[in-house]
Amino acid sequence: MKKKFAAVAIALSICILFLMMVLTPPSVFNLLPYSIHRSLSPAGFREKEFIIVFDVLTALGIFFVIYKMGMKMMK
Repeated sequence: MKKKFAAVAIALSICILFLMMVLTPPSVFNLLPYSIHRSLSPAGFREKEFIIVFDVLTALGIFFVIYKMGMKMMK
């Protein structure tokens, strides 16, 4: 149980730092979702909303990858 808690704490702290970095403008990381938004140009999303959704989904992906890595390293 301690291993799982430690892995979640590490992954969560890294994701929070990532979100703090990319959601405070200006961020170089936001060039990728900006380019994707420009090429797809979805009718329902404005540019800023698309970038925020992209950043949050990326943070969730980072969370799961770091959590799995942490669990494997702590075995």
